[in-house]
Amino acid sequence: MPETFIKATVINFLVTYEGLEEDLLTKTISILKPEDEEMRAALIEKIAKNDNELASLENNILESLLETQIKEGYNVLEDNNLIEMLKNSKSKSFEIKESKDEAENANLLLINERKK
Repeated sequence: MPETFIKATVINFLVTYEGLEEDLLTKTISILKPEDEEMRAALIEKIAKNDNELASLENNILESLLETQIKEGYNVLEDNNLIEMLKNSKSKSFEIKESKDEAENANLLLINERKK
């Protein structure tokens, strides 16, 4: 989970200079501006939640389509429930993608602001 990863110190023996710099910057910011770090952690959590929701939507669509293939003589174009689910999934996926893009842009702004 992202929130666990943020709160825990992870030791990686393949650490890069940029990774160490980011870790030090994160720890410094969390001391000097804890509200900024909390906002960044919330943004990361929101991005992960959005990714999970998109994956869940995709799985639901695939499961529904697989169930319909089993039925003999079934015409997917006549299944109003499936068509409605696809429409709802499409609109929800657009909302999730917009929310995710906003969160990623806000996170990038925070990162760039921190490096100044």
